[in-house]
Amino acid sequence: MSVDRQRDQYGFTLVELLLVIILVGIVGAVTATRFTDKVDFDARGFTDQTLGMLRYAHKLAIAQRRDVWVQIDQPSGYVCLTYVSVDANCPTANLTAPNQVPDPIDQSWYKRKTPSNVSFTGSTSFRFTALGRLNPNTTQTIVITGGTGGGTIIIEGETGYVR
Repeated sequence: MSVDRQRDQYGFTLVELLLVIILVGIVGAVTATRFTDKVDFDARGFTDQTLGMLRYAHKLAIAQRRDVWVQIDQPSGYVCLTYVSVDANCPTANLTAPNQVPDPIDQSWYKRKTPSNVSFTGSTSFRFTALGRLNPNTTQTIVITGGTGGGTIIIEGETGYVR
């Protein structure tokens, strides 16, 4: 067999295979630790859901030129969007209410409940006005906790910007 013919053969060397196996092991070890604690995962997921919900409420208030209320009930763990200041059905498992804001996905009440072992700070109620501002005009801070996950959501009073 000539030297040229050996170069035409395709394959991997043992060193290349070992290097790939080591790299996959390192990446696996680092990413596996991020998915081992379900509470952390649930807390981060609920934080993202709540963030999206609040951004939707802000945009909806501007688009429909009407107030959209956010109710947060810590004892029950519910976050609800309504067109009235207080809806007695928010802290319950009831899935309908006369003044509910519909979920854009399935048109059911836009209402979320915290997963087990996840909570948020305090009960509060505020609204986005037709101009997108918060009323009361003070910055709102929502802290969601669970394990080492979760996060902080801040809503600016003057602009209604959710971050």
